Amino acid sequence: MPEAVEVDLISYNTVINACAKAAEWQQALSLFAAISQNDFTPDVISYNATMSAFEKGGQLYQAWSMFHAMAQADVQPNTISHNAFISACEKSSAWQNAMSFWTL
Repeated sequence: MPEAVEVDLISYNTVINACAKAAEWQQALSLFAAISQNDFTPDVISYNATMSAFEKGGQLYQAWSMFHAMAQADVQPNTISHNAFISACEKSSAWQNAMSFWTL
């Protein structure tokens, strides 16, 4: 990012969200990793935007891993988190995973 722009968690989340809209899940994942490398702490928005990128890119396993990483990081999933994972199941034709997730 240009030096004139102050980089903060909001900027990371915004760019990850843009990557999600473009189905650029690898770039979103790199940016998610950069959050911690730059001494910020990912929040629920960071996780949700990255899961959305996985969903758009058809990366069910990555979405599942990200959802579980939230618990390990003590970040409380919200409705958007659940919807992102269920949508990833739908995109991957894994309705059974969505059904088992729903009953958790």
